[in-house]
Amino acid sequence: MWNRGLPLSAIAVLLLAPLAALPLIPADLIANYTTALSALYSGVSALGAWLAVRALRDERLERGRPVVRADCPVSSSSEVFFRLSNTGGGPAEAISVAFDPSPVDFNGRALSENSLFKSPLPLLVPGQELKHFFQMGFNFSKPNVPARFSVIVSYAGQGERYQETTVIDLGQYRDMTLPRPTAQESLANIAKTLETLQGATERVASEVARMRTKEEGDA
Repeated sequence: MWNRGLPLSAIAVLLLAPLAALPLIPADLIANYTTALSALYSGVSALGAWLAVRALRDERLERGRPVVRADCPVSSSSEVFFRLSNTGGGPAEAISVAFDPSPVDFNGRALSENSLFKSPLPLLVPGQELKHFFQMGFNFSKPNVPARFSVIVSYAGQGERYQETTVIDLGQYRDMTLPRPTAQESLANIAKTLETLQGATERVASEVARMRTKEEGDA
C-alpha cells in the first residue's frame, strides 16, 4: 500500500532503480518502461492532490458542525443546573435529550417529564446555551435522588445526525451546605421585613379608621 508520508521523488528513485541496474535492456523496452513510470507518477501526484483536497474539505466540515454538550454546573449556593451548550461552529437542530436514569428535581419530579425535554428543542446556535435549575447539591444524599446518570443528546446539523453521551456524577456535592448570609444581606432582609410589617400596620390602621367613621355616621 502506498504511504502518503513517502515523498514522490523517493518513489520515482525506487522505480527507476532497475534502469541503472540493467544497462543492456533494449531501447524500446526502456521507452515503454519510462512511459509507464511517467503515467504512474502522474497518477500518484493526482492521488496526492485529491487526498489533500479531501482533508481540507473534512476539516472545513468538522469546523462547521454543531457540537452539543450536556453538563450540570453547581453554584456556590448549592444550586444545581442542567445545561445544554452548542460549542461547535454550526447551528444544531431538532435536539432531543434522554436520561438514564432520569434525575429528579427538587419537587421529586423526573427531569425527563419536564416540558423542556419531552419534545425536541428546535434550535441552538453556536455559543448558545440552555440552563435549567432543578436541584440542590445537598439533596443528592437522599436515596430517591439519583446522583449519577447518563445524558444522551441527539441533534441534526449539516444534513447529518449526531449523538453525544455524557455521564454525570453529582455525588461529590451531597455534603454541600448553603452559605451563611453576609451582614449586608441580613440587614437587607431585616429592612425588607420591617417594610412589610409597616405596610401591614398601615393597612390595619386605615381599616380601623374607616370602621370608626362608619360607626359614627350610623350613630
